[in-house]
Amino acid sequence: MVNTLNTGEGSRYIDTAEFTRLGAKLDGRTGLEAFGRFGEGLPQQPDGWVTWSLQGVRDSGGQSFLLVTIKAQPVLQCQRCLEPFVFDVNVSNRVQVVSRESDLDDEDEDDDAPERVLGGRRFDVLSFIEDELILAVPYVPRHEVCPSVVALAPEPEPVPEDIRPSPFAVLEQLKKKH
Repeated sequence: MVNTLNTGEGSRYIDTAEFTRLGAKLDGRTGLEAFGRFGEGLPQQPDGWVTWSLQGVRDSGGQSFLLVTIKAQPVLQCQRCLEPFVFDVNVSNRVQVVSRESDLDDEDEDDDAPERVLGGRRFDVLSFIEDELILAVPYVPRHEVCPSVVALAPEPEPVPEDIRPSPFAVLEQLKKKH
């Protein structure tokens, strides 16, 4: 059974133990402007939205997890051409909820272990969504192919056949040198 909650001012905070025990689900759509830390250092953002969902689950071993999905289209600045571009954020992550800070920094952890977050009775959902949003954006954002570079690249001049040396003539020249 999944309990679904809609976001409002009262549902910004959850009790992670209760949320995961119940298998509750929380969905929201929040304006990009609500995520101040995320917007620091980015170009001016249009009136965009972050659509997100959070679901609590427990595995057979009693461990608690938050399943988070986030979709957004913030404007980033390409670090090659310095032009702004829309970046598609599409996060689907499973984060383990731990009850002690010491569990966050487990030294004998393998690389495949899930990300961990400190749970509590007053867990700030929007701060958690903002953290995941920040992690989803590349440290050095750039276009796959910068539009200004493609537009400025000169077209190579074709070399007429009669000017190009024959490949066999080039080989003959190499043989004479040795």
